[in-house]
Amino acid sequence: MREAFMFPQLSESSYAKGMTLLETVRLQDLIL
Repeated sequence: MREAFMFPQLSESSYAKGMTLLETVRLQDLIL
């Protein structure tokens, strides 16, 4: 899932969703 954040050619909406997913992943990393 992290690989998706490496692609800069994302639309603004996709980028916003990506940031939300990134925050979720960060929270999961903190929990784990």
